[in-house]
Order: sequence, then structure tokens, then C-alpha cells
Amino acid sequence: MNNTQRIIQTNEEFKIFADTYRMRIIDMYIEKDMPMTVKMVADFLKEVPAKVHYHVKKLVKINILILDHIEVINGINAKYYVLKDSTFKIAIKDDTSPKMKEFQVDATMGIIIKSIDNFRNDVIARAEEVKKQEKSDTREGFIIQRKIHLTDTELVELRNMIFDYINNHSKTDEGKTKYSILAGIFQKTE
Repeated sequence: MNNTQRIIQTNEEFKIFADTYRMRIIDMYIEKDMPMTVKMVADFLKEVPAKVHYHVKKLVKINILILDHIEVINGINAKYYVLKDSTFKIAIKDDTSPKMKEFQVDATMGIIIKSIDNFRNDVIARAEEVKKQEKSDTREGFIIQRKIHLTDTELVELRNMIFDYINNHSKTDEGKTKYSILAGIFQKTE
């Protein structure tokens, strides 16, 4: 997966991207970070391939997923897809209708809350695991939530630094421990 950012900006892109099932597919590609067929994704999600295929076609249509390569397996063309970009940005245009703007904001909030819920579930699962351990674990986790003050340039610098660091450490590597991370920056309203 490359380190480019995809801007979701048209109504069609947004409607396809914001679907919760398609977000699960995107998450699977991010987590596995390898070319996968529809069948592979379906197996990971414990779904039927036909359902996954429908949603993969939608993601291909807006260039979120792209064809990586085709392998002939037992006379059948197996298409392997990858994410074109590693991160996504939602761009809500000023000329968007009020109804569409409301949909886009609500769907974006849903995506963000899903990420928070996933992180919360990881924290709870780890806490339950620690309770069962006889010996203390020396690895630590932490959460920090603060208000910070940044210029526009500093905001972009911080975002790029976080994206680069996460992308450079997202591959499974022998001898390394898997951690869950949640990062977010939003302009504070007073």
C-alpha cells in the first residue's frame, strides 16, 4: 500500500465510501496490507463471495480499490485487488446541498465513532487479558487527550508525521508486538 491520501469529494464517491459494509472491506485491506481476491476477503469476513463482490465492484468504480494482478487458478481468473491509497480525507464542498451536507457529516461521524468503538473494544479486550495474567506485563499502553494550538502548517506537519509513522509500522514483522492506535485531530469549537 502506498502512502498517498485519497480525497473523497463527489456525492457518488461519498455515498459509496461511507457505506458501513464497504468500510469493513476497506479495513480488511488496510489490516492485511496485501493483494486479495474477493474470495479471500469474503473468507476473512465470513461472508458469501457474491455479497463482497458487489461491494468490491463499487469500490473499484470510484478507484478506492484497483486491480493489482490476475492469476489463473484451475482455469479461473482470480483477480487480486489492493487499496490505491492508504489514507482517506472527506472534503465537504461549500456548494453541497444542505441535505447532502447533513448526510456527509452524519456518515463521517459514523465512520469516526466506529473507529473509536473499535479502539474501545481493543482496550477492553486487553484489560480482560491483563486481569487473567499471573505476572505483570512490562509493555505499556497509554491514552492522551489534550487541547493543542497549531498553525495550519504545523497541523499538516503533525498529520503527515502521524500518517508516515503509522504506515511505516503497520506491516506484520516477526519479533514485533501488535498495538492498537487511535489518532485524531479536530478543530475545537469554543
